[in-house]
Amino acid sequence: MIKRISVLVATLACVSLNAMETGGRKEHVITGNPVDFLEPHYGRAEQLFARMDLSQFPVITEVGVMTGFVAKNILAKQAPKSEITAIVRADSPFAGHLEGDKGSGVNFKKQDIRNVTLEKPTNLLIFLGQLPYENNKKGFIENLAKNIAPNGLLVTTCVTPNNSSLIKAFLEVKEDPRWKSDLDKIDINKIWMPAPREEIEDILNNAGLAVKKVELDESPVIFKNRETFKLFVSAVTSGIKARISDSQTLNNKEQLDTYLETLTQTYLKYHPAREDGTVEYHIPEHIFVARKN
Repeated sequence: MIKRISVLVATLACVSLNAMETGGRKEHVITGNPVDFLEPHYGRAEQLFARMDLSQFPVITEVGVMTGFVAKNILAKQAPKSEITAIVRADSPFAGHLEGDKGSGVNFKKQDIRNVTLEKPTNLLIFLGQLPYENNKKGFIENLAKNIAPNGLLVTTCVTPNNSSLIKAFLEVKEDPRWKSDLDKIDINKIWMPAPREEIEDILNNAGLAVKKVELDESPVIFKNRETFKLFVSAVTSGIKARISDSQTLNNKEQLDTYLETLTQTYLKYHPAREDGTVEYHIPEHIFVARKN
């Protein structure tokens, strides 16, 4: 076991293979394809997988509402001989995008991600982008841990308390009198469910998963222009709208467009676009790697 941990630590010393390098920084560029909007969730995980020898894991499983992106574009390419399964929630808005490539080498399954039951234990279980939205993080992680083979790894991410420009912009725009009374019901912290790193580490350790310290760079995701970033803001807002279905502002096309334009402008006030017109977005997530005891 000690030898396996040493191998993992050693593999984390390499550089990212799936990013553009600019001035010594690795940057993930978003072009506007709908599936590209998964990148802000997965960018830091992508850095991690580029530093690991994924072929050492015979069975790999990715679980999540937007699952399949990593499985098809990273795992299948870096571990072509591994048995790779992507378990996607049945109502995932990305299911159609991700299931279409039958030659990807990935076995897609639809299942309740809160009650995942694998046919065989997995050596690497990946759960990205969704943990912040789970009320019962403890029960969720405990169930995932049951599906991991001894000495297997869990890789997960979680939004943690942060002071990002997007949150500051959201809080400022929410006070606009045009929609303040309508949007006052939105508690962005409750919707995104931030949690301190220590809380997530305790949950993992109590589930029999020993957390390993991982250091990744803070390189931003880069949107190719203002309009592409606005599309991302729209995607984020759709997630909020799904949780407060009675919002007049978010359900009226004209009002929604005005709101999104205002939110985009306010973000750029806090975090101006670069000289070439691209827009930076710093990922407000921590990544956790834990080995099953």
